[in-house]
Amino acid sequence: MQTEQRLWVARAVLGDEEAFRALVHRFTRPLAWFIQKLGVAPSSVEDVLQNTWLAAWQSLIRLQDGGKFTPWLYGIARNKARQFMGSPRDKTTALNEETVVVEENDHDDIFRDLYLPHLSIALDRLSLIHREVLILRFLEDMAYEDISAVLAISLGTTKSRLHNAKQALRQQLEMIARER
Repeated sequence: MQTEQRLWVARAVLGDEEAFRALVHRFTRPLAWFIQKLGVAPSSVEDVLQNTWLAAWQSLIRLQDGGKFTPWLYGIARNKARQFMGSPRDKTTALNEETVVVEENDHDDIFRDLYLPHLSIALDRLSLIHREVLILRFLEDMAYEDISAVLAISLGTTKSRLHNAKQALRQQLEMIARER
């Protein structure tokens, strides 16, 4: 899939609209879900998505590395969502983002089952900075370096946010389980 995606990106950079349509087809559903989980109202997701694709088409020529298309695209979607909401940051949660040394597989196993009951509810209860890092890591399967690029933060901050987000998600899942 990665090779095919790189080919679509290379062709789209050269102006091939059919290749760009293939990218739109591949990424529209996960991008829409990501945008909604960032806090955009469901009725406005389509507007943000359309602005994302327009910006991607207009700036695709500047993409240096086709292998970085996914984090580049998610970065655009994140910026468009934030512009739409008018808030550069989730103000509801002050988070201490000290760099925490965390192993890459630290508690990853509990988040592998994407059909875990109540996961969407638990994600919705988290702060924006926790939601976005969890979505990018576990639902979009991005590497830490790519997440850092999407969020425009350091690798250490990415690891710290992910560590804190996993703890917060675990707490929410346990709380939901007790409520049921």
